[in-house]
Amino acid sequence: MIREIKISDDFREAVASGKFFLADFYADWCEPCKWLDEILKEVDSRGLTGLEIIKINTDKHLDLSHEYNLKSVPVLMIFRKGKLSWRMNGFLTAEELVEKVNSI
Repeated sequence: MIREIKISDDFREAVASGKFFLADFYADWCEPCKWLDEILKEVDSRGLTGLEIIKINTDKHLDLSHEYNLKSVPVLMIFRKGKLSWRMNGFLTAEELVEKVNSI
């Protein structure tokens, strides 16, 4: 499931809950972010057990951009058990991203 964060507290609650999720920090004006959308749809279609994909628009959530010291987009992060397990600026292919998720 891919869902868009509407308020920053929803993101913080997801982290605090210990959910397993992939966070996509993006901006509407970012062309590589648009390419990543298709990759995330492909990853989501694989039905990875327990994985949720969360999208965060950095222009709407400046507080999260500052909190995670984001200087560019896209940025991908994987959270598991309330902790940041992996972070990357840019993007991977769907296959590479599935491999990364499965390795965490």
